[in-house]
Amino acid sequence: MKEDNENIHTNNIEQKYVPYTLAAVITSPIIGWILVKEKGYNFSELGTFGDFLGGSTVPLLTFITILLLIRTIRIQNNQLEIQNNQLEIQNNQLVIQKDEYTLLRKEMEDTKKALQEQGKTARMQRYENSFFIQINELRNIKKELEEGEHYSFHPGGKVPYKNVMEHTYKRIREMAFEDMVDYNLIHKLEEKSPAFLHEYGKLYDRAYSHWISDADDFNPFSTYHFIIERIVILIFHYKDVMDKWELKYYKDFLYEEISSEGINMVLLHLIMRSKERLKVKELKLDDYISPYNNPDFNRALFDFLLKGSQEW
Repeated sequence: MKEDNENIHTNNIEQKYVPYTLAAVITSPIIGWILVKEKGYNFSELGTFGDFLGGSTVPLLTFITILLLIRTIRIQNNQLEIQNNQLEIQNNQLVIQKDEYTLLRKEMEDTKKALQEQGKTARMQRYENSFFIQINELRNIKKELEEGEHYSFHPGGKVPYKNVMEHTYKRIREMAFEDMVDYNLIHKLEEKSPAFLHEYGKLYDRAYSHWISDADDFNPFSTYHFIIERIVILIFHYKDVMDKWELKYYKDFLYEEISSEGINMVLLHLIMRSKERLKVKELKLDDYISPYNNPDFNRALFDFLLKGSQEW
């Protein structure tokens, strides 16, 4: 406001005095000419007048020059101020654009996360539907495993699932060790050595095949292992979609369905017969192995099998 008042004051001075000064400067030669030519004044006598006139007009012209210089400076200052204001406006616009871009990018990231969450939710819904369908099939086949007439070790009636798994695994192990004795491998090879574990694995696999083929009439073990294999493949396929706690939840859920009595036999079947060693290893399903009656041997056996071999 103060600057505006100063500008108005300067403009008033210029408008008031500059025209008169210019008129005096323009008319002074004409007046001198009239005095000399028309009135007959001696030019030499006008020297004093000329000095007076020069001395009078120079300060006026100097004053006008100063006023014009002041005005020029003020105009330049105004222009600089206008430029500064424009630069400030441009900077503010750039800041606003930056903020808008930041908000837009955040919105895009939020949208991306929302879409990813929606995609994960949809995939997890499909997974859960498939998982529990397989679990129901597993429960149904477990009921068939409990039918005692399928096994020579029970005279009839219903056998609890855990008893079936415990007896089956125990009998297969016994058959494998009996073959180790028959082939004189127990004394030739150091227990838990790679050669010993390799031979035991082959004999265990053969004993399992004999057990299945010797079952009375109908044996649902093949279907049982096939269903578990599908569940393990399903978990493996969706493991990257799950959080750690979700993955552990479904692995624990499956383990509870299999039971500690059946887990070793199931894992051996997955590794040796289903050729799913890498899935068992990556999902760390060997963390669930049961110590049974020889914890050190069981651990050594699974460590050996999970390293891989030409046969498994």
